[in-house]
Amino acid sequence: MTAALTGCRQGELLSLRKEDLFKDHIQVDHSWHIRYGMVPTKTKVKAPVPIPPFLFEALMDFASWDGYLFSFSNGETPCTGNRVTDSLYAALAEIGIP
Repeated sequence: MTAALTGCRQGELLSLRKEDLFKDHIQVDHSWHIRYGMVPTKTKVKAPVPIPPFLFEALMDFASWDGYLFSFSNGETPCTGNRVTDSLYAALAEIGIP
């Protein structure tokens, strides 16, 4: 949902930390790469990306820890892109898209 509403790249979303989340926007200034860790965004621009209130609430409910929002280690490290992709494919299959 976050990717669809913001247009952010996968690495930009994986690098989001709780301190990057604001009521009306997310602050995108880095990207996560499995090999290199935190790197500058592709455009090297620090950008506030507007988000609707319901997305802010969903992300706050999801982020019960400090650190990375999308994490399986309580915020210590971001989840991998492969896990995100696998979840996307599973969701598509559930709605009948092969």
